[in-house]
Amino acid sequence: MTQNQKNSIPKLVISTQPIEQAEKLKSALSGSGVDFFSIPMIKTQTIEPNEHLVAVLKKLSLYDRIIFTSKNGVSSFFEILKKLQIHFPKEIQTAVIGKGTATELKKKGFRANHLNPGNTSVEFAEYLNHSVISPNENILLVQGTKAPDFLEKELSGKLKVTRVNVYQTLPVEEINQQIIELIKSDQYGLLVFSSPSAFEFFSKHVNTETQKFRILSIGNITTSAIISDTKSEIITAEKPGTEYLKKEIIHYFNQKI
Repeated sequence: MTQNQKNSIPKLVISTQPIEQAEKLKSALSGSGVDFFSIPMIKTQTIEPNEHLVAVLKKLSLYDRIIFTSKNGVSSFFEILKKLQIHFPKEIQTAVIGKGTATELKKKGFRANHLNPGNTSVEFAEYLNHSVISPNENILLVQGTKAPDFLEKELSGKLKVTRVNVYQTLPVEEINQQIIELIKSDQYGLLVFSSPSAFEFFSKHVNTETQKFRILSIGNITTSAIISDTKSEIITAEKPGTEYLKKEIIHYFNQKI
């Protein structure tokens, strides 16, 4: 790549993350000289409790442990409990996939008994199977409708797992078309994706089959989903989280200057 080609890439990040995550990344990049635009592709919404969910939650005290795999799961779970006027039994053990999920649980007045020491679903499954759960435990797995069934399958061989979906991922209705045009005309440096769903809905606005993109992915699951749909240049953050995304962004632009 020549010096002119390097300099032709704008020092501009366009994030497709939900608003809250995008704001954290924007704040982290403040003072770095990187321009930042946000174009959220997805939003989450607590589901209306169906018959199965109501039946499970009414027997919450029968579970030995509740596993949360996202902060959205925690938020929606307690929103539904409040709606159904069901109290959270304090004797139930909890396990969470990351610090953000643990923080959300703390906001609800409960401490996570077990926090994933790793950063991925694979590491979480290994941690749960080898260091946390005991045979014959009755587990409640709280997730979103689009969450993969990986964790459920990994745990089911050892104990009884009941999965409940408490939120759904939906596309954002109004998309900033000016930012879409910047992407189509290749006037950006990096696109940031933090979920397969975001890329799925992004593909409805831009032709991902013919146009190649410069993408920063938050993790392997998101990267795998993107690879299956495009031949773009993809960088995968070393670990999930704002600080690791920032690190990759700074490194990327330093290479291009």
